[in-house]
Amino acid sequence: MAWELLSEKFGEGGSSIDSGTITAKKYLHVNIFAVDGTAGNFQIQFNGSSNADYATRRSYDGGSWTNLGNQTKIISYSATSSKTSYLVLDIYNDATMQKTLIGHTIDVGTAGAGTSPNRAEYRGSWNDTSNAITGIQVLTNSGDGFTTEAYMQVFGTD
Repeated sequence: MAWELLSEKFGEGGSSIDSGTITAKKYLHVNIFAVDGTAGNFQIQFNGSSNADYATRRSYDGGSWTNLGNQTKIISYSATSSKTSYLVLDIYNDATMQKTLIGHTIDVGTAGAGTSPNRAEYRGSWNDTSNAITGIQVLTNSGDGFTTEAYMQVFGTD
C-alpha cells in the first residue's frame, strides 16, 4: 500500500484552503498547517457540501468530550485568540458508507517557550453514502481568514 500525493496547496490566503478535485481513494491522510490572524474555528467540508450531515466529537487538552451533531462542517478547533495550527486527519473514504475520520490539532495561540501548545482531538463523520470524497475544504469563520503561510497536503491509497 503506497501513499500517493493527491493535492498540495500553498500560500493561498483568504478564508479557505481547497484541495481542488482529487482522485477518490479508500484511505486519505491530510496534513494542514494554518495561520489564522483572529479567533475562530477551523472547519472542514468535503466536496463543497454544506448540508447539515456532519458530526464531530471533540476534546480540548484531554478534557471532556463534546458532541456536535447535525453540523454543516466538521469543527476541529475553537480558539479565543489568533493561532498557528497543525492539523492531521485520517479518513476512511468508501463511497457507499458514511465517511469517518480521526483528527488531531496542535494549536499555538502565543509563541514562545513559556507557552505550551493546546491540543484538540476529534472524531468526525460525513453522512454521505453516495459519493466518495473528491475535494477537501478547510475554512475559518474568523474575519480575516488564513495568512499566505497556510498549506494543505492530501495523500491517498487504496
